[in-house]
Amino acid sequence: MEFSFFIKFLIGAFFLFLMGFINCHSIKTYAVTQDFIVVLKMMLCLSLILTGAYTFLSEQAIEVDMGFQNTTLELANLPFVLYTGLYAYDGAATITGALEEIENPDRTVLRSLITGHVIISASYFFLNLSFLSVLTPTEIVSSNAVAQIFTDKLFGPRVAFFVSVCVSLSTVGGNLANIFYSARLGYAAAKEGHMLQFLCYIHKTRLTPTPAVIFQVTLSMVFFLIGKKTENLVNAYSFVLWVFYGFTMAALMILRVKKPDAHRPFKPKSRKIWKNGWM
Repeated sequence: MEFSFFIKFLIGAFFLFLMGFINCHSIKTYAVTQDFIVVLKMMLCLSLILTGAYTFLSEQAIEVDMGFQNTTLELANLPFVLYTGLYAYDGAATITGALEEIENPDRTVLRSLITGHVIISASYFFLNLSFLSVLTPTEIVSSNAVAQIFTDKLFGPRVAFFVSVCVSLSTVGGNLANIFYSARLGYAAAKEGHMLQFLCYIHKTRLTPTPAVIFQVTLSMVFFLIGKKTENLVNAYSFVLWVFYGFTMAALMILRVKKPDAHRPFKPKSRKIWKNGWM
C-alpha cells in the first residue's frame, strides 16, 4: 500500500466515522453541523462567483471558451452526459428520508425542493462562468480540484489551500446528508418488514436510528476500501441509484392505476399550497 493512499485512507475513514457519530448523537447535532457547512459552502460559492465577475469586468479574463468548439453532437454520447449531470442534482432526494422528522412536511418538502433546485442551478451556472473566465476547458477537465487551481492562479497557494479545505468540508456536508437519508431509508424499510428487524431500532434517549446508521457507515467503509478511485465509486453509486429511482417512478405509476383511491397525504395538501400562496 502506498504511503499517500494510506494517509488518504486514514483521513477518509476518520471523517466517515465522524459523520456516523454526528448522525448517531442527535438530530440537533446533525442540524447544527449541517447548517454551519451549508453557510460555509454558500459563502465560498458566492466568493468564487464574485471573484470571477470582478475578473471579467476588469478585463483580466481570458476569452471564454464554452468547450463546444470542434465537437460533434452524437446521440450515443447523450446518455453519458445526462447520467453525469443527474449526479450533480441527486442530493434533492435526501429530504424525503426525513419526512417523519420535518414539521409540516407536505408544505416544507415541496418548498425546499423548488427553492433548493433554483439556488443550486444558479450556483452551478455562475460558478462555471467564473471558472471559464480564468481557466480553459482543457485545464478544467484535467483538474481534480477546479476551485483550487482557479484560486491558485489568481491568489496563490495559500488561498488555494484554504479553498481546498472548504471544498472538503462541503463534501462532508453532502455525505452527512447521505448517511442521514440512507439510514432512515433502511429504518423505514425494516419497520415495514422488508429488511432486518434490528435496523428499525432507535436509541431510547437520543431517538436516532443508531443501528441503521452504524450499518450504513459499515457498508460505506467497505465500498471505500474497494473503490480506491473516486470516479469508480461515483459511477457505481449513480448507476445503482438511478436504476432504483426508475423502479420507484414505475411503481408510482402502476399504483396510480391499480389503487387510484389509496391514501396519498401529499396530493391534496400540495394543491392547497398553490391555491393559498407559497408561504
